[in-house]
Amino acid sequence: MNKFRLAIGIVLLLTLTIAAAGCARKMASPAPVPQPVKMFKVAFVYTGTVNDKGWTQAQDQGRQYLEKLFPGVETSYVEAVNPGNDAELMLAELAEKGNRVIFATDGSYSDAALKVAKRYPKTVFMVCSGAKTAPNVGVYAGRMYEPRYLAGLVAGKMTGQGLIGYVAADPGTEEIRDIDAFTLGVQKVNPKAKVQVVWTHSRLGLQYEKDAVKSLIEDGADIIVQQRDDPAVRPPASERAIHFIGSDGDLSRQAPLDDLVSTGWDWGPTFAATVKAVQDGTWSSSQVWGDMSSHMVDLAPLNPIVPEDVRTLVESQKKQLLQGIKDIFVGPLKDQHGVVRLKAGQRLTDSQLLNMDWFVAGVKTPPSPPATNKSKSTP
Repeated sequence: MNKFRLAIGIVLLLTLTIAAAGCARKMASPAPVPQPVKMFKVAFVYTGTVNDKGWTQAQDQGRQYLEKLFPGVETSYVEAVNPGNDAELMLAELAEKGNRVIFATDGSYSDAALKVAKRYPKTVFMVCSGAKTAPNVGVYAGRMYEPRYLAGLVAGKMTGQGLIGYVAADPGTEEIRDIDAFTLGVQKVNPKAKVQVVWTHSRLGLQYEKDAVKSLIEDGADIIVQQRDDPAVRPPASERAIHFIGSDGDLSRQAPLDDLVSTGWDWGPTFAATVKAVQDGTWSSSQVWGDMSSHMVDLAPLNPIVPEDVRTLVESQKKQLLQGIKDIFVGPLKDQHGVVRLKAGQRLTDSQLLNMDWFVAGVKTPPSPPATNKSKSTP
C-alpha cells in the first residue's frame, strides 16, 4: 500500500513539474512587438507661405483645424510651388509618398492636378477654384462675392471723396465677380461713388501692390481694397486718412487704425468633410461652392470707428444673405458701358456668375479687355 502511495506521489510530482516547465516556457516567450499605427496622410500645396497674412495662411489654418479634429490624420505642406511643371512634379511626389488626399490650393494648379490624377487613381485631388473635375479630382471654392458686397456697403458709407481704389491681381472671372459685387454694395448706399481698379498681374508681388496703392492714393482714392492682406503696403502715418478693406484674413490687430473690415475664409470644415468622406469610402467628385450660410466665407468684425448706422445696415443685409432672401446680382443692371445686362427682376444664374466677364456700372478699369484665362476660375 505504501509503495502504491509512493508511486502515485511520484506521478503527481512529475505532472506538476512538467506543468510548471510548460508555464515557464510560456512566460519566457517574447511579448508581441506593437505595430505602428498607420496614419491617414493628407498633403497641401501652397502658392505662397503660411505666414503671408492672406490666402495661403487662411488655407493653412484649415489644415491645422483638420489635424486637430482627426488625430489619425497626418498632414504636410509645401510652400511657394509654381504652377505648371513644378506643380506637376510636386503633386506626383506627394502621391508617391502615400498621401490619400492632396489639396492643391489654387486654381492655377488645375491642369497639373488633372494630369497627375490620371497616374494616381487611388489618390483624391482637390483643387481650390479649379476649372474642371475628374473621377478623382474635385473642386472647392467660396462665394466670396457675398462678403465683398457687404464690405462695399461699408466703403460706400465711409468714403469722403467718392473714389475707392481696388487692387487686384488679374481680371479673371472670380476677381470680376468680386469687384462687381463690391461695387453694387458701394452704389447701394452711394450711387455717385466710383471704384477704380488697378491690376498688379501678380499674386505674390508685394512691391506691385505698394505701387498700386500709391497710384490710387495719388488719384484721390480715400479707401483702398486689397486682394492681399499685408500691413507693409499701408502708407506712412501722415496719410492715415486712407482706410483699407482687406481680404483673406482679419488685420484689425496689425492695423487697428487703418482696416475698416476684411473678408475671410474658413476652409477647415471643407477639408474635414472631404477627408472623412474619403475615409468612409463615400467621396465622389463634385464642385463645392460654399457661401456665407455654410461659413466658408464671411466678414471679419467691423472696426470700432465704423458708425453704428453702417453696422446696422451691414448686419441687416448679412441676415438677408444668410436667409437666402437677398440676391446681389438682380436687375435692372447695366455694365460699365451702359449696356443693359439684366432687366428688372432678372437674376444671374450660377453658370452666368461662373463665367462673368463684364463689369457693372461704377467700375473704372484700365483700357485692356478682361483676360479671364489668366486667373483662377471657380467651379
